Amino acid sequence: MTLKQTRLAAAHSTSGHMLDTRIHVQTPEGIELALTPAGLLPRGLAWLADTGIKFVLFWASYLVFIGALGVIGEGFFLIALFTLFWLYNVLFEVLYYGQTPGKKLMGIRVIRSNGAPVKFTASVIRNLIRVVDFLPFAYMLGVAATLFSPSFRRLGDIVADTV
Repeated sequence: MTLKQTRLAAAHSTSGHMLDTRIHVQTPEGIELALTPAGLLPRGLAWLADTGIKFVLFWASYLVFIGALGVIGEGFFLIALFTLFWLYNVLFEVLYYGQTPGKKLMGIRVIRSNGAPVKFTASVIRNLIRVVDFLPFAYMLGVAATLFSPSFRRLGDIVADTV
């Protein structure tokens, strides 16, 4: 969600030309927040950017651990591979305010549905469900969930209560 998207939605919703997809959240302090969920295209482009980064890191770790260390480096390579594919999103989302490099590039972030920052447990849950979102192939279940959800949430977001 970006400030620009929020302003665009506000401008268009008052003129009646766009569907208002904002989520209104009341904070404990009594402040109302209007959150604009990111749609399928910015999320997909962020995923592509992150996948490209993971691909480069995969080959770099392969060259360092397998290429330079040979058989000894296989264990280190497998640890690096696990970290890359299972912890990349979680660590970035938790440590960098809900943004992986791809999300930062697209100006979106993961937050809790109440507007609070995403915590470790929610990030782990949403990223573990990514395996289900991938079914039957190429994230088709996740895309379908995003298209049918009024707040553009995939299954991982629904289970983890994130936007």
